[in-house]
Amino acid sequence: MTSHTLPSTFTIKKTGIGAGKRAYERPSLLRAMLIETDPISTNKVCKLETNIDDSTGEVLGHVMELLMSHGAKDVHYIPVMMKRTDLLTYSMYYVMKKKEKN
Repeated sequence: MTSHTLPSTFTIKKTGIGAGKRAYERPSLLRAMLIETDPISTNKVCKLETNIDDSTGEVLGHVMELLMSHGAKDVHYIPVMMKRTDLLTYSMYYVMKKKEKN
């Protein structure tokens, strides 16, 4: 992808220099660089969310403990009323560290 600005951090992979054939007042030179952006941070996170209906507070607390023990950075619930059910539903949100693909 071409951009008018350079990324804040990058690594130069290859460079090339060339000269044009036409005669101008100044030399017609071109320098090109193939760059690769550096990862800004390895501390990337994912926010996951889901709705849970017909569940007790004890079960929600247990799920929260399990998620936290498996590396969740944050877990919280918000009570919501769903359109087609008389059951109290909870929206669960949790933040986990994003794992790199192998």
